[in-house]
Amino acid sequence: MALLRLGQTLPETVREFDVSAMKEKLTELEGAINLEWDRLLSEKEGNSRAALIMHCQALITQHQELTAVVLQQYQAVLKKLEEDQEFMEGAMTSAQKERVGVELKRFEDICRLNLKDGVTEALLDNSTFATVVEKFEQECPLIDDIVKTLLITESAKRSFIKTPQHKKKCGINALACLLSVRNQRCENNINLAFGMMCVTYGGGKQFINMLHAMGLTPSWDKL
Repeated sequence: MALLRLGQTLPETVREFDVSAMKEKLTELEGAINLEWDRLLSEKEGNSRAALIMHCQALITQHQELTAVVLQQYQAVLKKLEEDQEFMEGAMTSAQKERVGVELKRFEDICRLNLKDGVTEALLDNSTFATVVEKFEQECPLIDDIVKTLLITESAKRSFIKTPQHKKKCGINALACLLSVRNQRCENNINLAFGMMCVTYGGGKQFINMLHAMGLTPSWDKL
């Protein structure tokens, strides 16, 4: 087995980690050391004893170096396993993924505003979007936590304009627009409401069609 070099990629699974060859070499060295040690104890002549001592020391040094390499391999794999464990603990569980799917269905219902039957005054005072945010917080708590984690930082608390509440509201409205990307068949009226609100604030045909090209509103003709 080739030894790990600096910068070399660690094995992706423990099954790829094999130190059997090095362990066999360690066993051979231990046998050689024991044999040389017995010869050293029985040797009487000074010159022969000096040679045996040097040889025994060399074998012990090899054993120590190879042992250090084996331990290094084990430590490297343990570190990789620890990193994998941290990643797995940070990943969403199957139950959480299922819950996100359920909450997205709820969010689709929230975004079904039935505005095609008539425009209400709620669009003018922005209460429609405020109601969407309020219902989202109540019925989609997990996705709400995800949105807050993605968008709200400590620095936002020091801003008078981009407050945590403002960032969260923007994130939820953006997510509402993305629902139609996820499921084109969902009755998502947020894009329609956004387009009509832009018109009420003076948005013209060219502006609305530009937003439509970006997937944010229906086209001018559909409004």
